[in-house]
Amino acid sequence: RQFVSAAFMMVNGGTCGIHLTCIQCYGGNAGGDGGLSIWPEYSAPVGHPEGEPYMDDRGVWQRSYSSGIAIVNPTTSDLAQTLPVLPTGLLWQDLYGDGVGSSVTVPAGGGLVLLKVKL
Repeated sequence: RQFVSAAFMMVNGGTCGIHLTCIQCYGGNAGGDGGLSIWPEYSAPVGHPEGEPYMDDRGVWQRSYSSGIAIVNPTTSDLAQTLPVLPTGLLWQDLYGDGVGSSVTVPAGGGLVLLKVKL
């Protein structure tokens, strides 16, 4: 889910949306009401884009948002990614409420969405 959300955030200009579903998600058996599951990735409060996405020399894509960041690693290797330094009083947090340090490991073929939160 994070790869799909982070990859979408690379191209979203505010005029498109995303709809994720599963095969045969009717009857509420897929973890939601009638098959609709609202995961943290689908409603992450990242704010607005602060520029265009860019790719580093290893092939990792990153795009900064006013309240978050999206990172996509389309390579075949897990890669450590240094995060931008935040102003005093803010820290990086994953979508599940866990704080992260100054760098994260992005799995091969994976993506991450992180939020800027107040201490």
